[in-house]
Amino acid sequence: MKKVTHGIEHLIARVLVAFANTLSEHGALSLGASLGAIARLLMPSRVAILRENLRLCRISFDDPERQRLFVIRVFQHIGVTILEILRQNSYRRNDFDRKISFDDLEQFNIAARTGKAVLLLSGHFGNWELLGAYARRLGYPVDLLVKRQSDERADDLMNSLRQKQGVGVIYTDTGMRALVDAVRKRRFVAILADQYGGAESETVSFFGLDTLVPSGPAVLIERYSLPFMFGTMRRAKNGLHYLSAQTITNWQGRGRLEILQAYSSMLEDAIRRSPEMWLWTHRKFKNLSNYKGGAK
Repeated sequence: MKKVTHGIEHLIARVLVAFANTLSEHGALSLGASLGAIARLLMPSRVAILRENLRLCRISFDDPERQRLFVIRVFQHIGVTILEILRQNSYRRNDFDRKISFDDLEQFNIAARTGKAVLLLSGHFGNWELLGAYARRLGYPVDLLVKRQSDERADDLMNSLRQKQGVGVIYTDTGMRALVDAVRKRRFVAILADQYGGAESETVSFFGLDTLVPSGPAVLIERYSLPFMFGTMRRAKNGLHYLSAQTITNWQGRGRLEILQAYSSMLEDAIRRSPEMWLWTHRKFKNLSNYKGGAK
């Protein structure tokens, strides 16, 4: 039954990719927002997780209606992001230049001038896939660390979209060997480290909560004295995006916990500025004893 479901999902995704690329930019954004709003109605468990995360992070609203509208905006943002990702391979060089505003490209140059690999850390915020693709468009060799999906065909679809942008893929289940190889080749390695950390993690403060964050990025930074960048691709109006990045090169002698706390604090600051652009629907805080969002 699961294979049949995955087959149907894969067919829908393929049709959606083809259809999305026939639309105007405005049409694609409108469709994405509509699909996101519909998804909210079809995924009550994810809405419950979102509300629980808001409660734990003490993101409060004046009345229930304001919270309801916020939840809708979160799902609309997810829908728009998915449509943008599916259309990303139709972008030409001038489309990237037109759609993305970035005041300080020197941040990439600062990192590259160290002559080492660079960890590009971010979270599921804004259009996270566009961040790696844009770094590649700037001429930097980029690999994206991803979790292997249970549906192999969906995995292949996403990776084909990434690879057409020139972005390489490293799976989290391959251990450290592939990451170390990318480090030795002095590549940019993009990592979304904002989901639940699991067994190999460190505890940091995030929205005032003890949260588990994957320790892998900090291990690499500490072991190889690597620079790291924290970047976000925040959506603006009319399909435009604003890239914000900060490069940190002086981590020699600092511990991995300090590195991970710096990352978590920068991500929290970005979320507080534009809270509807973070993926509130994952079980980030399931290590907490009072978490009510489910264990899976």
